[in-house]
Amino acid sequence: MTTRARIFGMASWAVGLGLITSFGAACSFIQKFDGVQCNVAADCGGNMVCTANVCLASTSGSTGDSGNVSPGNDGQPWSCVGVAGWAPPSEELSPKLKLYAFDGISTLEPDTQPFTPTPGVKMRLCARRDPTCLTPLTAEVQSDATGLVEFDMPTTRDFYVEGKKDGVTPMLVVPSLPGDGTRRLNHPIYLGTLKPSDIDGLASFAGTTQDPTLAMVLTRIIDCTGNRTQVAGVTFLNEQSGPTTKLFYLADGVPSLSATSTDKDGLGGLANAPVGLLTVHGAFASNAQEIGKSTAIVRAGWITTVEIAPTSN
Repeated sequence: MTTRARIFGMASWAVGLGLITSFGAACSFIQKFDGVQCNVAADCGGNMVCTANVCLASTSGSTGDSGNVSPGNDGQPWSCVGVAGWAPPSEELSPKLKLYAFDGISTLEPDTQPFTPTPGVKMRLCARRDPTCLTPLTAEVQSDATGLVEFDMPTTRDFYVEGKKDGVTPMLVVPSLPGDGTRRLNHPIYLGTLKPSDIDGLASFAGTTQDPTLAMVLTRIIDCTGNRTQVAGVTFLNEQSGPTTKLFYLADGVPSLSATSTDKDGLGGLANAPVGLLTVHGAFASNAQEIGKSTAIVRAGWITTVEIAPTSN
């Protein structure tokens, strides 16, 4: 199997859970946009309108009609961005949270395509306020022959997933749970298993060497519908950085040194991420309007996958 194929599989792992490029390895920033953002709606990204030279989320879907459709609940991918108090529609919560471990080089779309399961991955849920998981929320459960682990649905929404197996780079997954989190929790969380050599290959494609005392972060953007059907043209901006930190985007499943925003898969990464808490923001590349942000736990030698969904402003 070629290195390219292995890196392509890494993208599938991030998708399964499913950053602006570095301005110098040690640079990190939160971009603020002041002044004229637009003159007409076509200058804005996503389903937005131009009001007083500022791009704002359309509160009426793609038609421009007033109607009674709640922003973000009209099937439009970005109609909820910038809308105060937005939350996805309520659903009946499943009694079980499902997680699947799979071979991270087996498919690009583990949520829609067949994948090779990884049995024997030890998973548990941990509270976000407990970065070392000293007091886990659940007992440790190993994935079965289909890669499946089921937990009783957690009562807290402030949790992350920890996954470990010998010979595999240990994993942390931080799901984004907009609103009451029901819509996201009713769908499986996927953990793609990767070897340390796969991580080295990913960093190499990104133009750097992975430091084992630091971490690899993979980032996924999702839209107002909870999907990633129209997630091209998004930049990621990190609040924390170090002297060897390198941000990158994936283009067609491979880290790109020239890409400055996401492609249709909505994936990016951060090689040699500093250990501790890392906050990453997602914004439209066209006008720098923030979509959302998420804070993740980062451990030395681990991979953290973080989802960013639109958040209420």
